[in-house]
Parts: sequence; C-alpha cells; structure tokens
Amino acid sequence: VRITVTLSYNLAELGRTAEAIELLDQAADIADPEHVPALRASRGLIYARVGDAPRAMADLDAAIAGLTGGDQEDLARTLLNRGLLHMTAGDLLAAQSDTSRASAIAHAAGADVVVFMARYNLGYLRFLAGDLPGSLQAMADAEELAPAAALGVPALDRARVLLAAGLLGEAGEYIDA
Repeated sequence: VRITVTLSYNLAELGRTAEAIELLDQAADIADPEHVPALRASRGLIYARVGDAPRAMADLDAAIAGLTGGDQEDLARTLLNRGLLHMTAGDLLAAQSDTSRASAIAHAAGADVVVFMARYNLGYLRFLAGDLPGSLQAMADAEELAPAAALGVPALDRARVLLAAGLLGEAGEYIDA
C-alpha cells in the first residue's frame, strides 16, 4: 500500500492524474480493508492538488473515519490535509479544528514533522484571520521544531505574513531563504 501511495503521488506530480487515481482504485479493490483508508487519503490528496474539492473532501472524510482507530500518524496527516482543503475553501473554523486535532494526535504519536506542519499551519490560519502578530509568533514557535529540509514553503508563507505587516526587509530575508 505504501509503495502504491508513493507511486500514485509521483504519477500525479508528473501530470498523470487519471493513471494515479486508477492505480489507487485498483489497489483498494484488492487491499485488506484496514489499508483502504490510506489509499482513500492519498486519492483525496491528489484530488485536492488538482482542484477537485468535492471529491477530495469525500475521500478525506472517508479516510479519516477509517483511520480513527488505526495508524495515528496517518490520521494526523490526513486531518492536516483536510485542514488545508478547508483553508483553501475559506472555512477557517473547520480548518482550525482539523489542524488542531492533527497537531494533538501527531504530538501523542511522536510524529514531529507533522507536529511542525500542523503548528505552522495554525500560524498561517491566524494570518488568514487577520492576527498578524499572533501568526508571526506561532510561526516562529513552530520553526523551532522544523527539520532543515522543511523550510521552503513555510519561509514563503512567513514572507507573505511579513509583507502584509509591511515588513519588507524581513520578508525579503525569508524569500531569500
């Protein structure tokens, strides 16, 4: 299942979305039932990345329901992805709920990278809600947990917040990073 998920993601990144979805569907047809939620989560993420929010939400909802008693890191990652989908749709309360839940579950599971991503996204949610100082503080706190390889997108997000706050020099530093 993990290999299929990775292969489907790579196919989707190469623009072969239909092939990626078909691969996941074929795997779901023959997989043990406990592995189907991970396949649904992957399919939901692919649909989200290509802008098909209704299909993405349906798959992520089903995956979360199926993962609730299973692998907690997978559950946290799926909640994080659904939180991003809510964020994109402008539903900040639902995004806050999913992202906070993802952070707590990831923390309990010892999934430090997911904790970092969730806490950073919570900071970005504060930005979207208009709390620039709170956003910057939450992002700074999350960066303390960041693996070195994970700073590209967060640096860009932080630059957006700094630009909105009128801090052009500081924003430039994060853009350079």
